[in-house]
Amino acid sequence: MTDLPLGKTVVSLGANVPSIAKFMDAFEEMANELVAIADTSAEPKLEDQDPAAAYKAAKKLLATRRRRDRVLGGDLFSDPVWNILLDLFISEFEQKKVAVGDACIAADVPVTSALRCCRLLEIRGFIRRERDPLDGRRMLVRLSDTTRANMTVLFLGTAMPKHYRAPDYPESRYR
Repeated sequence: MTDLPLGKTVVSLGANVPSIAKFMDAFEEMANELVAIADTSAEPKLEDQDPAAAYKAAKKLLATRRRRDRVLGGDLFSDPVWNILLDLFISEFEQKKVAVGDACIAADVPVTSALRCCRLLEIRGFIRRERDPLDGRRMLVRLSDTTRANMTVLFLGTAMPKHYRAPDYPESRYR
């Protein structure tokens, strides 16, 4: 600050009050916009969404992943657990029952590796295994209710409940 007498400094600051006030108003407006953007209550709610949109998003992702594997080679991008979850999500929307063997095919890895993935998903509570009511020799797998809801939220980009936290799955010996 320069060596102005106190009176001249006050007059100098007084002349800037209108521009400071404009700056403060603009700053307050920006802060309110940021609060509105961050407010998750403004995001769409899961119950307001069309489940078919989640199905379409999952189908599109699966098609993109398969195209990527054809173009770039699948050996670099192996994700058998995600492949199983995607396949089960899509199959449930299409009301198709999925046998364990079919889930192994969807994993796109050797059968023993795919079976380990299915077991891990079951231990962690992502999927449920049950006997086929029409053929007791066959085991079916399906998504747990929690996993289905979480994947729907993921594909719809909807707001998570404020109290939400990721499921606490039991530890696994596969870790």
